[in-house]
Amino acid sequence: MGIQLQSGDRKRTIKRTTPHTDNHYKNVIQSVYAQAAEKVENKDIALIAKRMCQSQTNQPSVSTSRLASISKNQQGKTLVLVSTVTNDPRVIEIPKMTVCALKFTATAKAHIEKFGGKCITFDDLILENPKMENVFMVQGKRSHRATYKKFGSAGISSSVVAKGHGSGCKGRKRQLHGLRW
Repeated sequence: MGIQLQSGDRKRTIKRTTPHTDNHYKNVIQSVYAQAAEKVENKDIALIAKRMCQSQTNQPSVSTSRLASISKNQQGKTLVLVSTVTNDPRVIEIPKMTVCALKFTATAKAHIEKFGGKCITFDDLILENPKMENVFMVQGKRSHRATYKKFGSAGISSSVVAKGHGSGCKGRKRQLHGLRW
C-alpha cells in the first residue's frame, strides 16, 4: 500500500530565496536585486540575486591574478563576482579593471586601485549601471577547497587522493584504530 499524495507533491524542489546570513548588507542587496529581477528581464540581475543566496562553499573567493587574466579578454567590462576578492602577491602588475564584489581584502583593493582600477560594491553597480550592460560574471573554482583533496577512492593505483582521517570513526574508536585487544 502506498500513501496518498496531493498532485505534484513528489516533484518538490527546494531553492533558497534568501541568504542564510546575519549580514544585513547582504540581505538588503539581495532583496534589491531580487525585486529588480522580477521587474526587468535581465539574466545578469537574476543571476546575482541567485548567487547571493548560495552557501559559503558555493561562493569561493577569487584572486587578483585570476581577475587580471580574465580582464585581458574582457576589456572595458565590469567584472562582477558574488564573493571575496583576495590579493595574489606573485603578480606584480595587473591591467586597469573595474571589479564589483561583496568584499575586498585590504591588500587586494590597494593593488587594484594602484594600477588605475576601480573597486565598487553592488549598490554602486545598480546605481551606475541599472541595465547591466558591459558586465561579465565571474566565479571562483569550487573544487579548490582543501576538502576536495580527500574526495575519491584512496589506495587505488594512480589515485591522487590525499590521506584522510584514518578509519573515519568518531571519538574513542578513532584513537583505538589499529589496536588489537
